[in-house]
Amino acid sequence: MVVATDEIRTYCMFNFANINWTSSATAGAVTGGRGGKQSALVGFNGGNGTGYFELPYSAEGNSYKLVQYGSTQIAGRWLARIDEQIQYGGCSNESRGTLETSQQYGNMLGGFALN
Repeated sequence: MVVATDEIRTYCMFNFANINWTSSATAGAVTGGRGGKQSALVGFNGGNGTGYFELPYSAEGNSYKLVQYGSTQIAGRWLARIDEQIQYGGCSNESRGTLETSQQYGNMLGGFALN
């Protein structure tokens, strides 16, 4: 997971190369980590108790599909703006929304420090 910010907007990127389990053994998963009574949750949390967002296929028992699909043109890559309202973005015409940074131009002597 990569989190990037410009102090105004915040983005999160997940890169899934391989998902080999979708449930824990204590939840009844069969050999290989598939099945079970409680499937894996995949997403992110704002830390405020109400800002949790699940990725597609989360809690459905087929989170392994996150490797095959994505919100960008690269399989397994999910990119979202997460500062206010969750917005998926990517590099294709099928992307929902646009991802922008707050400054279009920067000073050649440097910008501002990130906390």
